[in-house]
Formats: sequence, C-alpha cells, structure tokens
Amino acid sequence: MKQYNNLKEILQDKDNYPSAGRVFVERGKLNDLKNSCYWVLSSKEIKEQDFTEDEHGRRIPMSLKDFDVKSLLDLQTFQDIIIIKLEKNPKLSLSQVDVFLEAILYYLQHDDFLE
Repeated sequence: MKQYNNLKEILQDKDNYPSAGRVFVERGKLNDLKNSCYWVLSSKEIKEQDFTEDEHGRRIPMSLKDFDVKSLLDLQTFQDIIIIKLEKNPKLSLSQVDVFLEAILYYLQHDDFLE
C-alpha cells in the first residue's frame, strides 16, 4: 500500500504503480480531490486482506479501516486517464494537476475518457 498526500503526488508517481490494483480516496475531501489523500493498493494486497464495512456499508480493505476512504477507481482506469491525456496533449506536464483533475471528474461523471 502506498499513500499520497494529494493529487499531484499520485500523478507524479505514475511510473511506480503496481500492475493492477485500486485507488482509494479520502472520503471527507471528495469535493476537493486535488487536496485529498490517496491510497493505492495492488490487487495482490487486496486479495490477501480481510474486508470491513464502513459506516455506509461499503466494503474496504482492513489496511484502510483507520482512514475514512472511498474506492475511487481501479488502478488501470486511473492510469489510462493519465496516459490518454498525455498522449493527446504532448506538451502537457504532470504538474498541471487541474487538467488531470478535470479528466478524472469527467470519467467519474460520464464513464468515458476526456481527451
């Protein structure tokens, strides 16, 4: 499991994600994804854990039980959002967090990629 303090950190680490997994986000900052904490768990880590339910009845891995988290996206989709933005916009930098935030929000609302 790896924790990131904000969206910029998780974007900057894009080359170090596990091959498969899930991205979780701080539930209390769902309206501020730019400044939210993020957690990335590999599929292996998730499979090896027991699960608990949060106060809303949603299942979360035990390693995240002490954090108020919500599952955001599977890791491959999160990576695809980043990759597509970078491929379609060659001058784009990972430090342009607002551009990636817009793409993430677009995906969450439309289940489609914003090029």
